[in-house]
Amino acid sequence: MDSSNTEIIACHGWAMTSSFWNPLIEYFDEDYRFKKSDRGYFSDPNSPEFSEKNGKLKVLLTHSLGLHWCSDDLVNSADHLVIMGGFLNYQPFENSKQNRSKLMLREMLSQFVETPKKVLEEFYRKASQPAGSYPKVPESLNHELLLEDLNLFLEDQFPRQRFFDVPQITILHGTDDHVVSRHQAREMYHELRYYSQYFELKQSGHLFPFTNPGACYEIIKSVLSSRTEVDV
Repeated sequence: MDSSNTEIIACHGWAMTSSFWNPLIEYFDEDYRFKKSDRGYFSDPNSPEFSEKNGKLKVLLTHSLGLHWCSDDLVNSADHLVIMGGFLNYQPFENSKQNRSKLMLREMLSQFVETPKKVLEEFYRKASQPAGSYPKVPESLNHELLLEDLNLFLEDQFPRQRFFDVPQITILHGTDDHVVSRHQAREMYHELRYYSQYFELKQSGHLFPFTNPGACYEIIKSVLSSRTEVDV
């Protein structure tokens, strides 16, 4: 597929901004049309749409919770969905692990009410591991929206049916993700295996599109270049 006919819309994860994608975007040449959605955690929200032109390969790129806050219109319009650090179920299936996960989330929710920036900094640190650096906490934030979306992880009632009609899905996950276990990513792959392919990035954590953009680019470029036509 000619890269000039490729349109990419990217949706970031919880507590991120559209700038999360900047390190990855630098690897793509200018022929790729890259649009960044923004949930609005730290600035005004932005919701770009795919163009109406036929013949363009429409790629939806999501990270973590971005898979679930992106609109149905984007999912329905996409020819290819790339899921990075994502999940269908956030909570582990085993009762003991699920109880521990929910307890940690409740504590995080409680702390976020009083000290949101401290919680965000700890989340960035954990999500960036094993990388040594992590994003800085922005000065202003939408406390209500961040808290509301954080609660979604605890409720864990994410719709999945809408993904079954996407023609092609690629799943990328870090082997050292301390936020979303690779076991959850593998469970997602098994549920979507008739539609998807799965890759793990070694020595990469939850924020690997930001901390390890080169490896992400190589996989995404290889996957997209294998597309020879778009159904229109």
